[in-house]
Amino acid sequence: MLYTSAKPTNENEALMRARMGNLDMREIEGMVNVPIVDDTVLLRAAFNFIERDGYIHNRANGQDLGEIDRTSGRLSLTINATDNLTNETMFQYADIGGTNTGASYTYSVYPCGATNNGFALTCSSGLLFSPALDAVFQTPGAWASYLAANPGAYPAGLGAYVDEQKRLGPYESYYPLDARQEGTDWLLSNTTTFDLSDKLQIRNIFGASKSETDSDRPQIGAPFVTHPHGKCCHRRGRQRERRGVDFRGIAAAGQDESGNLDYIVGLYLQREESDTIWPQTYFDLTPVLPPASVTNAFHIENETIALYAQGIWDISSWVENLRFTAGLRYTWESVSIEQLPRATYTYGAPDQDNSFSDPSWDVGLNIRPRLIYSRISRRVAASAAAVLTVLRRQSMRVPRQAAISLSPSTRRTLRRA
Repeated sequence: MLYTSAKPTNENEALMRARMGNLDMREIEGMVNVPIVDDTVLLRAAFNFIERDGYIHNRANGQDLGEIDRTSGRLSLTINATDNLTNETMFQYADIGGTNTGASYTYSVYPCGATNNGFALTCSSGLLFSPALDAVFQTPGAWASYLAANPGAYPAGLGAYVDEQKRLGPYESYYPLDARQEGTDWLLSNTTTFDLSDKLQIRNIFGASKSETDSDRPQIGAPFVTHPHGKCCHRRGRQRERRGVDFRGIAAAGQDESGNLDYIVGLYLQREESDTIWPQTYFDLTPVLPPASVTNAFHIENETIALYAQGIWDISSWVENLRFTAGLRYTWESVSIEQLPRATYTYGAPDQDNSFSDPSWDVGLNIRPRLIYSRISRRVAASAAAVLTVLRRQSMRVPRQAAISLSPSTRRTLRRA
């Protein structure tokens, strides 16, 4: 499914819409459309604000997980330079906040000795975060010391907390740390379209995007710090990701002389770079055992070149409402990774890279049976015929010298139709 944003029109328009719902959901969205130069320079602005409370309550700090707080906007500018040449520019921006839902439901903790198809399962968390801590460190009172320093911990241990979680249900959690996420995202694109003829169009597109995410990502919704990701217990702060993408492409779209075959062929190029800083903490058993911390930090580059073609052939002359679709794409991709200075153990390791190339294709049949719509379509056709008859009769009364003036956009619409 392909989603496209609404384009500017040659009308002065405005819209405002508000919604409310459960979980204290509030949303306001709207748009303004202004033709700056009639049928030539068209501008549209749209915005959206939405807030909603989370649906999983964290009993440890009162935070609601799954909270949404998002603000976004978009500007679209269309310039109809000539009847055959159109340029469209679009810029959108989003500011995203809320809370992650990773720390939600503790549904399984493996005890030591548990197996799966004969393979032993890891039991480190269930063993360390339990009264067995005394035996692990051969220190009587180790578990009592841990509970005294962490009053929110479940005294019976992590394994026993599974039953407590079942009692609380899926919408109650107990996680002692933060789960907030913040991010920004912007996208700029420009598309130029040139009609070579009524049946052939050239399209050129280029653009760029950038996103940043700053996040605390807990992994288990239990009152124990087993392995959180973020600033909670790590001196290097939250998990961060920055991603930038540059893209460009050119395509030719058209129709054969018979009007039965629609096709598009094109070339697409993309370059993507991302930096990821991923601090992790494991097994915070303070004061019995300090947590182990490690940071993964790496830079990834990805370059893609693709040639593609797709056609839709209308074969209704053989079978009513039947269409055949076929598409082919060949992609060349290069990927490389570099370790960054903030990496705990891997900085200085040799860079790695690899290249791939492969074709992909698809074919399909699409049939739209008339079924119950046949009667409606016949009525619509009959109504249209009646309107055309009236128009023909009226046209006979118009002097031959009279001319009907059509705006450039109307002429373009009729030509493309």
